[in-house]
Amino acid sequence: MDNIEYLRAQEERTITLNEWCQAYYNCDIMEFPTDKVDYIHQIAQRTIELQNRSFRGTRRVNEQGNDTEEFLLSAITEVFGYNFTTLGNAYPDIKGNTPILEYPLISDSKIRKNLSVGDSLRIFYTSTPKSQTVYKKSLQTSYHLLFLFEHDGNGNLNGKYRVADLCNFEYTSKGRIQEGSYNDILRHNKFIAERLI
Repeated sequence: MDNIEYLRAQEERTITLNEWCQAYYNCDIMEFPTDKVDYIHQIAQRTIELQNRSFRGTRRVNEQGNDTEEFLLSAITEVFGYNFTTLGNAYPDIKGNTPILEYPLISDSKIRKNLSVGDSLRIFYTSTPKSQTVYKKSLQTSYHLLFLFEHDGNGNLNGKYRVADLCNFEYTSKGRIQEGSYNDILRHNKFIAERLI
């Protein structure tokens, strides 16, 4: 098969994030416990406070989104009282353990202009990890949460947020990239914490 045939032969397929974890890391995703959701609200609210206190309005919105990851890491560490670490490029971004939770917590963050309206733009993606990435990230059975924050159009967070539990999240795989849109997140409908007013 030549490269052109190979590229044409790649089909789109719906997979779950659980299946991605099982395929590449030999681990699973657990549903986040409902009795621990108050911690997640605290983390989201603290992330907003930290980012807005350090708001750099001259930066592009996507750069503000990158900053959100730093502030989410600080907020998680502050709320749980244990050091969480950033894992670098590619999913996932943040990982850590706390005795408050039975399993490790994996977190990622995104900012959007409107959390109430869906669209088909990519908001979440994974890729087929290289062996050194698998070694570096060394995922194990964990909780996976996606923190979504609403911004005012300039990257300043306006106080609204949604946190999605990614256990059994369905998204599309084609080749080495797997991606999901905000429509997919809305269809998944597993928001464990939110403030939309």
